[in-house]
Amino acid sequence: MRELSLSAADSHGNRISLQHPSPPTPGVPAGYARSMQVTVRVKPGSRKGPLVEKDADGLIVHVRERAADGAANLGVQRALAAHFHTAPSRVRIVRGHTSRIKRIDIDTDT
Repeated sequence: MRELSLSAADSHGNRISLQHPSPPTPGVPAGYARSMQVTVRVKPGSRKGPLVEKDADGLIVHVRERAADGAANLGVQRALAAHFHTAPSRVRIVRGHTSRIKRIDIDTDT
């Protein structure tokens, strides 16, 4: 949970810190993280890309970038960010940096 903090000084000049939890997000119970993890299968070098399709095992992400020097991973981050209407910086690869099957964390905290 994100917290807002304020610091001030008491009457003796000692620094004190006050913390206040961020306001709740509608539909998210208090104490729950505002992120989700999805399993994706990547199809690098695809003519279909960028495209995100649903599958029984998770999502299939088609990207035009080839699997060289992390280009396909950046394409996956951009495609998933567009699909979930969030910034690419909020999409993080947790597992499978060199694999076609990846575990992705998408931060939905605002």
